[in-house]
Amino acid sequence: MGVNAETLGNLDIFDNGYIEVDFEGYSVKVASPSVYVMQKILISKKRSDEKFRKDLESLLLVYEEIKKNDLHMNQYMELVNSLRKSTRKKYNDYIVNNNLTLVK
Repeated sequence: MGVNAETLGNLDIFDNGYIEVDFEGYSVKVASPSVYVMQKILISKKRSDEKFRKDLESLLLVYEEIKKNDLHMNQYMELVNSLRKSTRKKYNDYIVNNNLTLVK
């Protein structure tokens, strides 16, 4: 069949937030902006250089929108503060290694 399966890591963070959006008349659940940013950070080491750069660019754009909305910013802070120690280290390393000013 030519089908390859691979595991998806860090999916547990999706439990922390979805938003519903209307798409062509359907109500669709998608990751909240905070979860989107966090997932991109946590999978970054598994990405090719090209995908890493695209992910970084997109997460920075989404983060700029998060900062404009108190509700989304609070959700982001709650997500950061809920990270387990090992996951928090990955998050902090990403922030430092990419010279970002996201909340630590």
